[in-house]
Amino acid sequence: MTSNAKLAYKQMEELVERFQSLSDTERSQLNEAATCQGFILPMFKALGWDTSNPFEVSPEEKVSKGWVDYSFRIDGIPRFFLEAKRVAEDLTQEKWVTQIIDYAWTKGVTWGFLSNFEGLRVFNAEWKETHPLQAQFIEFSIGTYLSDFERLWWLSREQMIEGVLDKEAVKVGKKSPKQPVTELLFDDLKKWRHELYRHLRGWNKFYSPDQIDEAVLKIINRLIFIRTAEDRSVEGLRLLPMLRELEENNSINDLPVELSSLFREFDKTYDSDLFAPHFSEDLDCEPEPFKRTIEELYEKPGSYVRYNFNAIDADILGAAYEQYLGHVVADLEFADRAKRPQKRKEEGIYYTPSFVVRFIVKWTVTRILRDGKIYDPNEIHVLDMACGSGSFLLEAFDAIDRHISNNDGANLTVNDETEFDRQINILQNSIYGVDRDKQAVEVARLNLMIKALHFKQELPMLENIRTGDSLVSGSKDELIDTFEDDWKTIEVFRWEDEFSDVIKGNGFDSAIGNPPYFNVETLGKQSAYIDWIKSHFEEVWMDKSDILFYFISRGIELLKPGGRLGFIVSRAFLQADKASNLRGFIANNCVLESILDYRDLKIFQDADIATAIIILRKVSDEKKRTGNIIQIANVLNKDLDGEEISQIIDSHMTKNEDVFTDDYEVFKYPQSRLGFEPWYFVSSDISDLYAEIDSDHPILGDLCHVGEGMQTGANKVFEVSEDTIYQYELEEDWLWKRVPNSDIGQYVIHHSGKWLIWVEDTEHFSDCPKNIAKYLKKNREKLESRAAFIRGNCEWYKFTWPLHKEHYEKSKIIVPYRASFNRFALDEEAEYLGLTDTTVIFREDDDPHNLRYYLALLNSNLLTFRFKGIGKMTGNGMYEYFENSVRRLPIRVIDFTDPQDKKVHDNLVKLVERLMDVIPEYEHAEKMKYSNRHSLRRKIDRMWHAIDGTVCNLYGISKESMRDILKTMT
Repeated sequence: MTSNAKLAYKQMEELVERFQSLSDTERSQLNEAATCQGFILPMFKALGWDTSNPFEVSPEEKVSKGWVDYSFRIDGIPRFFLEAKRVAEDLTQEKWVTQIIDYAWTKGVTWGFLSNFEGLRVFNAEWKETHPLQAQFIEFSIGTYLSDFERLWWLSREQMIEGVLDKEAVKVGKKSPKQPVTELLFDDLKKWRHELYRHLRGWNKFYSPDQIDEAVLKIINRLIFIRTAEDRSVEGLRLLPMLRELEENNSINDLPVELSSLFREFDKTYDSDLFAPHFSEDLDCEPEPFKRTIEELYEKPGSYVRYNFNAIDADILGAAYEQYLGHVVADLEFADRAKRPQKRKEEGIYYTPSFVVRFIVKWTVTRILRDGKIYDPNEIHVLDMACGSGSFLLEAFDAIDRHISNNDGANLTVNDETEFDRQINILQNSIYGVDRDKQAVEVARLNLMIKALHFKQELPMLENIRTGDSLVSGSKDELIDTFEDDWKTIEVFRWEDEFSDVIKGNGFDSAIGNPPYFNVETLGKQSAYIDWIKSHFEEVWMDKSDILFYFISRGIELLKPGGRLGFIVSRAFLQADKASNLRGFIANNCVLESILDYRDLKIFQDADIATAIIILRKVSDEKKRTGNIIQIANVLNKDLDGEEISQIIDSHMTKNEDVFTDDYEVFKYPQSRLGFEPWYFVSSDISDLYAEIDSDHPILGDLCHVGEGMQTGANKVFEVSEDTIYQYELEEDWLWKRVPNSDIGQYVIHHSGKWLIWVEDTEHFSDCPKNIAKYLKKNREKLESRAAFIRGNCEWYKFTWPLHKEHYEKSKIIVPYRASFNRFALDEEAEYLGLTDTTVIFREDDDPHNLRYYLALLNSNLLTFRFKGIGKMTGNGMYEYFENSVRRLPIRVIDFTDPQDKKVHDNLVKLVERLMDVIPEYEHAEKMKYSNRHSLRRKIDRMWHAIDGTVCNLYGISKESMRDILKTMT
């Protein structure tokens, strides 16, 4: 037992003794407040919770038609809710158990506690049970607090930080998990949308699919607003009584009309564009889809939990809506799926996890408020340029609202009216959002508006949440000049007109968000949009760049001096060659305050994108930039929980600590080292080790020809299987072995049976052999549709770009263009052709080194480690082994006049030769499960170990350093 646990045990002992000393009469006279103040809160204080700190133990969290007593938080995030009762209260009453479980589940929190101190019941709100009492995980009583103290300690702040209670719950393993509220709400939103769409489309043929989808969203938004008003007791029950009355009067067919009347009533009360007259009210439809949607907005059949829209936080609602926006109606009969399949995901837009949103807002908006001592919403302006359903803006709103309401100097009397006035002020003056998707803008407005819904009163129009393209801002003449007749279709957003007060006032204090990421070339190389980007973002533009770059550039441009930008981005820009201009632009205009590099940790569940959070401040003073020290955090273990590791790193960064573990590292890095070149943020120890490995060695590209594989422009035509060869009787002398990414191992190539037609040596098509010519003629239309042929850059029957054709008959080393570790293989007999999924290495003619020597270096653990500081990491822990990275590997050159050097070279060559013989033998034995496979494996391991040791000696790397290297690679 730790010293903290021992102290807590002693304090619990005193509490238990004091409680037991009370007579039955005295206990029965303790009301809820006395029980809580005298015993329950002191119990949790003993368990390490600061019960006097409202940011850690927050009293009276609002719940529909009542209260949940306390929210216990760590770093602002609720870990459990506590409902306190008087001693005489029966804790097994279903209404109390249901209340705490429903509230915790609705808030997205796992744990709900119910206590009268005589007993303490711990419920897991994520367990799906037919009766709420079955969700109980632990029960304590006055007689077991001390005898079962080891488990009671699981509820301590110390053990909550470590997630002990969650880990213990996992061990139970017998409970069916309840669907999280976000997923359940998303599933329901999808279902309601599908049903309403299907019926409305069928009844209203003169409206387009997009118009019907717009109408459906408008209807669902209105119904959710009304349900929220009901659950907050702002309105009495309106929807369900209306439905039941119509059913009783056999007038259910009037439901759509009655709903329209209710919408008109709400329009008069709240005067918001949500309820403004809309064509959706004039659509014809049967009542059934409206009826089912309304009923399920109260309780989903079979879920055991009713929806409580008062307790559903806006970020949970926003998360469900964000997925809704990315989903396309699945009804093929009605929806134009070819036009809008997975629209938002194709545009590189993904739902952002709430822990990422909180991190970014804390290090931008909250920091600005705190440092600037800002207490007036008119003094801070926060922007999200791709706001989606508004998750970042909702968190920013909460941060500003908390900061102002907790300011002692504000001298505000806390009541609904002052709270409403303050929040309206924030919504109208502090929060700004833009998105190209009109539906996203409508949802963002709804989510923000709900923040201010406290009682019947006119709500704001939220005109600062607008539709538009954040990257296109120009005059009519400029637009016509670039887009010609299509200029009217562009969602142009003129910042100086739309948000004139902020722009004239020097810009935004903060730009936050998750901008889209996708290669601009997906828009088409001839796209006028790309022409616009080129001409308006000249400092950042590079060919094959990411749309993300221009959001970063625009965000910096819109910041006021000293303003902060916080984005979660594809980490590719840190090292990609195509991002060199962006890196230089950032380094020359900003102070980089912190970077949280998630590396291979999967943050977006729907995309294999390696991501990082960047926090920067716009600073013109060069001395401040070059003298800046950046806080760097690298996540090293891809199997960590994203939320948990983000909180841990946030804590270290808040304390300005340097920490190095196997899972993550947090350290400082001088900005003076940054410029246009790739950014590799490593600790000083690793940086020194890189320098030691590099020493004065030349790079591979100075010794060999390193290049990209050949381009055919039509792989499906030129790449043929053995069946195709047999079917067409293709002439085998005109075929080369194809070496795709997956065929390349360390040292050896495993041919998977693919071949490539090679006619590049012919001068005329008539020179091609008969059967191959016949096959190519059959595919002529496909070959002539290639862009290179259309532009006149290749003949119709040849490759579009037969790179290094002059070397193709030489021995060569081939490496896959994407791999998680160094995989260099030797094509000694020049049997293989590598296409664009490979990089190829040819030795220069006057190079005395054997290719096997290069192979030993390139496959060693030492240069695998070094490449991780050179290559660009992508999703799933893969690195890009492109020519521009591979060529930069340092090569220890052999002095062939030095007998010892030559001996080392020759020994390495022999080791590689033996290895290349044994590897295929072992792989065959392993496949056939021969008994000698284990001895062959040990022989390979010994040779690998010998090669690694020799390579380290060649580079002058010590055994201690090598141990450190191997540790970083496990």
